[in-house]
Amino acid sequence: MEPQRDDRGREGHRHGRHIADRLPSLGVLLCYACLAVALCHKAVVHPASHLVGSCCDSLVAVSYLQSTGVALLHGHQPFITAYLNAPVGVNALWQPSSSIALGVAAIPFELLIGPIATYNLFAIMAVALSGWSAYLVLRRWVGGQTGPIVGGLVFGFSSYMMVQTIAGHLDLTFLALVPPVLAIIVSLALGHARSPWRSGVALGVLLVVQLLINQEILSDLVIAGLVVTATLAIVCRQQVVVALPRLAVGVAVAAVSFLALGAWPLWTALFGSLRPTNPIIAPSIPTDLLSFVSPTPLISLAPQWLRTIDAGWFPDGVDQSSAYIGIVLLGVTVAAAIALRRQPVVRVASLGAVIMAILSLGPNLRVANHLTGIPLPWAVFDHLPLLRFAVTDRFVVFTWLGVAVVLAAFVRAATEARLRGRLLWLVALVTGLVLLTPFPLTTTSLPTPSIFTDPSLTKALPSGGLVYVAPFPRAENVAPLQWQAETRMRFSMPGGYVLVPTRSGALASTTGAVDDLSQSLLDLQAGRSPPPRIEWPTLRAELASDRAAAVLVGPMDHERAVREFLTMMLASPPRPIGGVYVWRLGRH
Repeated sequence: MEPQRDDRGREGHRHGRHIADRLPSLGVLLCYACLAVALCHKAVVHPASHLVGSCCDSLVAVSYLQSTGVALLHGHQPFITAYLNAPVGVNALWQPSSSIALGVAAIPFELLIGPIATYNLFAIMAVALSGWSAYLVLRRWVGGQTGPIVGGLVFGFSSYMMVQTIAGHLDLTFLALVPPVLAIIVSLALGHARSPWRSGVALGVLLVVQLLINQEILSDLVIAGLVVTATLAIVCRQQVVVALPRLAVGVAVAAVSFLALGAWPLWTALFGSLRPTNPIIAPSIPTDLLSFVSPTPLISLAPQWLRTIDAGWFPDGVDQSSAYIGIVLLGVTVAAAIALRRQPVVRVASLGAVIMAILSLGPNLRVANHLTGIPLPWAVFDHLPLLRFAVTDRFVVFTWLGVAVVLAAFVRAATEARLRGRLLWLVALVTGLVLLTPFPLTTTSLPTPSIFTDPSLTKALPSGGLVYVAPFPRAENVAPLQWQAETRMRFSMPGGYVLVPTRSGALASTTGAVDDLSQSLLDLQAGRSPPPRIEWPTLRAELASDRAAAVLVGPMDHERAVREFLTMMLASPPRPIGGVYVWRLGRH
């Protein structure tokens, strides 16, 4: 019996050490989360009435998080939803702010704390978890503790993450899967994976989850994976050649796993209803060369005169601000890459970061918002069917990961006294990081009519019915999306900030009217005259054809004119409840 007790003791000792090893990692996550909370403190203090980021993409994300959860709880599939653009609906897999996977994860939180507070929580944890994921991978790639902590901080709180958080792009900031996906690719390419079969399955699963988080990041991740593999082949040629059969097996298994597990959403996206058949959107403005060193209006610590100049340089302030590294931090990164050039991990990260930065510049070099006519490598891919519409300036997220790797290796070398003048370089690094962060992050105050959080709502709006809402929901006015989410998607509505196929088959935003009634509401919102009485029967017929359950008027411009028109057209007065006006229709 003695040996058995000894084995249990050893096992308990190993288990205790395993838990002890995890505690510092959890402490790092907690520190990242606290820093993210500090950046978003206004939304933390008022979680139900203040939204992290600026309007309006954040409210669209709130709507899609809510609609995904409600659809699943009612036994419906989440990929095609009729809550917006009713009664036709939208293909959620083609909507920029939609994230099926995050919507599933949000279900218990929305039930407990509501949709706005849930979005705020997810926006904060997207930053913290992305940084923590990079930290865990950097512990394997670089080693040590302090260096990976700094590297995770650089990645999780980069200008890309901060700017996309301000813009309300939750699906573009939840990057917790990016570092582990690239780590699996690196382990397969170098022959470090214990089993290419298991690694391939893990890679396929992660890619399917990323597909359900954001399809754009998935495609960018595939491109980054190819770049990393090519870079490894240059820097570590012998290892890659030896590991090539295992790499091929791992990639093949990953492809099969991805196609098998992702068959349903892939089929819905490519062959399902409400999909585009022509080009999706116009190409975006690529990264400007000066974006990497010139602070934009979104960087709060830059001088006002410089931010004013940069506003003219960078017309696409959101995506082009994502590339800002700053002269100080860029100088430290370049110096670290040169000083540590003998380390393979630094060479691979530096080369990969430069390649992805060049690709982010698009097909032609742009400097201070002027096209120079100098062709760049992306021009080779710019005419391919899908790649030509890639938002190339978002490739910089992988440049940021490369910068994080280099700086993690630099900090480790500096703390281990392997660099001369390390104190001066560490001070420069801290300065560069401080100059990088906009503090605090932008928040949006959200006044909500009391009806949408009041129990009397159940008597005012039929559950599951279609409701025409004024102001008409569209890109310029997304307040109705918040109202709808506050009711846990109790009703569907025409319009919304969505992309729907046009007659030509291309996706277009619902910035205009979808029928005569919505056009009438838009005209009244703009202060124009109501439609003549001769058109009222047509408008009533549209309501009947859509089986509308109610018409609702909330706070808006020219609200009185809208109420008066609807009262006459519907031949009945509204019911005022909690700051809004409701007309019940038909038998509802």
